Amino acid sequence: MFTDPICLNDSMCYNLNRYPQISDFLKYYPDICRVYESSFQFRFTGVLIINDIPVILFPKNYDIPESAMEKFKHAGIFVKVLLRYRDEPYHAESENQLLYGCGSDNARIAVAFQILEDYLANGILEREQISLSHTKSGRTDWGATIHTTIPMVNHRQILYDDTMIRIRKKDEENLIRKIHQYVVHEVISMWGWMYDVSMPANLSDAACLPCRERDAIVALCNELKQTYIQREIRLIKNMILYLTAKSGLENRMNQEILGTQYFSFVWEAVCGYLFHNKYLMIREIIPQPEWEGIDGKISQRPDILSVEAETLYILDAKYYDYNINLPGWHDVVKQMFYRHTIVHNLNSKIGKKLLPNVCAVKNVFLFPGEESERLKYLGCVKVKEDPELGEVKAYAINQWDAMKTYAYRNNDGYRDELFEILKRTC
Repeated sequence: MFTDPICLNDSMCYNLNRYPQISDFLKYYPDICRVYESSFQFRFTGVLIINDIPVILFPKNYDIPESAMEKFKHAGIFVKVLLRYRDEPYHAESENQLLYGCGSDNARIAVAFQILEDYLANGILEREQISLSHTKSGRTDWGATIHTTIPMVNHRQILYDDTMIRIRKKDEENLIRKIHQYVVHEVISMWGWMYDVSMPANLSDAACLPCRERDAIVALCNELKQTYIQREIRLIKNMILYLTAKSGLENRMNQEILGTQYFSFVWEAVCGYLFHNKYLMIREIIPQPEWEGIDGKISQRPDILSVEAETLYILDAKYYDYNINLPGWHDVVKQMFYRHTIVHNLNSKIGKKLLPNVCAVKNVFLFPGEESERLKYLGCVKVKEDPELGEVKAYAINQWDAMKTYAYRNNDGYRDELFEILKRTC
């Protein structure tokens, strides 16, 4: 049965009676969901499977479309953003449990999309039955012929007038094939909406696993030892992960979660990708404060450093609704101090080595926006009495375009366009 997702916003209160499909299960998520007398409120951004229903928790500032078609489209891109972020090389330790789960707890989420994408590209695994026949036409199996028939000798030549023919036939009842059909059936039931895929007729009878999950996992492990085809190796490993997670869920009360309580980190990764973050390459350009006489550590670490022509941009990704909330004194002063110390370091030995052509350093806040413009200039903050501190300009990025580009990483033209707007207006 096709399962539509439930789409909600982080930190928003919802009536329990409005969501009876999941309301009885919310008590099992005390770390990320507050349940009140008649309402509930998630403190989490990401994906959960609750009572076998996908629940998509959008960020608190995200405008979820009203129409089902558009809602599912946005949910699909958002899930892909989370999966892409999950693959980033660095995460705060506090994020790891919800991003990766404990063991394989979120495998039904993390690998389901890979299984579905493999199916859409390659179909169901094919297996063959091989039989031998004396009567049918086809390719002669000389090994079987030599071992099972008596040849004739004619003029000192060995002749076989009753050869064995190898017959190949699709094995529709093959266990591995049936396991794959079952897993694909379940994945389409839960996630088909993400790819606009409905259940195909040839999978309508695959709603039940042909054996116990434990036996299916053993069969897949044995099959893995016998195949050398890379596509099959990846697929079988994913099916093992998927069924292992499902089996674990049935044996104990568990949670299937993929996401974060710190979506600002995801927004930073999105903006870093859009603006070609070079922080790791040029971070030595940032002078670091040091304690003297006291044993302590202190450092300054900008979100994003981007270089375009003769300008270094210090970008601070802020996941705020700028109509309600703007960066405060701490954030503004921090950006100005970054610029101040870097400007003074440009003429140093390390500055000339890392940024030989840079002669200007500019500060930028990046907010999510719903505007039609790719990148909209909002305004700036500065200390008028001290122009040497510079200013921090604020921009809103169309959030939908930004997340699509980050999810698929396939639109360099869009990224170049953002830089052109920034150069022209900053």
